Amino acid sequence: MGLAQTLVNRAVDWARDAGVAIVKLTVVPESGARACYERCRFQVTGVDPAALFWDGRYYDELLMHRWTNPNAIGGV
Repeated sequence: MGLAQTLVNRAVDWARDAGVAIVKLTVVPESGARACYERCRFQVTGVDPAALFWDGRYYDELLMHRWTNPNAIGGV
């Protein structure tokens, strides 16, 4: 497990311990971060088209989530 994956999983553990049921994030599909989030069991729940404009170009954002407790209602 790499450093990024360890940090993401620790952040989810912290959120769970603080009483958070679900962690949500967004990521640009072209980013290498998507693979890390998927390895950390985040799931894509939607797309926000043209959410970002940078350097003359629009970028979509993927909406992702992960339940902190897989046994919670709605948790997978």
